[in-house]
Amino acid sequence: MTGVQTCALPICFPVTIGEANELGILDGVTTNPSLMAKEGIKGTEAVMNHYRAICEIVDGDKQTQGRTTGDVGFSLSAIANGKTVYVIYDSVLTLSSGNYATQGETRLAQRNTIYPEDWDYQTLDGPDSGVAVAGYDVVLAKSGTKVAAAWLSASGNRLPDPDQIKFLIIEEDDLPKSATTEEFGTPGWPIAIDNKGLIFGCEKRLCSIGNSGTTAKLVNGALLDGVKESATITINKARYAVTSINKKLVLIKL
Repeated sequence: MTGVQTCALPICFPVTIGEANELGILDGVTTNPSLMAKEGIKGTEAVMNHYRAICEIVDGDKQTQGRTTGDVGFSLSAIANGKTVYVIYDSVLTLSSGNYATQGETRLAQRNTIYPEDWDYQTLDGPDSGVAVAGYDVVLAKSGTKVAAAWLSASGNRLPDPDQIKFLIIEEDDLPKSATTEEFGTPGWPIAIDNKGLIFGCEKRLCSIGNSGTTAKLVNGALLDGVKESATITINKARYAVTSINKKLVLIKL
């Protein structure tokens, strides 16, 4: 739909896309030119304004104002902390003939207003930081008043598989901490982070790193077959990982 009519018989009145969304009566929005024309949306300017009402390009469209022209958003996570919105995502810069990334970045976009032009961009990791590809998997999490970020990266000789996990507290750490996981195998999902550290998959097992350290340790040797989600919780001042092992939900003390 391009617009919505709300009726309280015998009166009908139109509402905008945004108003319909806020009222909870918006089921969809069309980009079909013929249907748009029937609603009086004609001409390049009117069509582009309609598109802007539907979506907003955050990144990946130009190489000015801190943006990138890389292919973005294959992996992403978003969170709001107070009035500030954070989005972490990957940006693929180059591909091999085998169609896997050979250069890529982890990027962070944030803003604390309603205005699209106020997005602020930051490259957290990538070729300029000494890795070939960053951002295989990314995650954001809020802990108290802080927002923590974590992602996987790969050195050139390990492509296309990651061999490092990196993490930081946004607006607190100047540079991310990094850990290799050679002793425990290739890092991967599940990834969960808080202001105490993070947990992550290592060859289908569960590993962890403290927030102040760079050495990974094996938390549990049981196989996490197909598990892509995990979390950390604190119970009576003790920190636990919540995950699935053998199709059962379990708590593992960290």
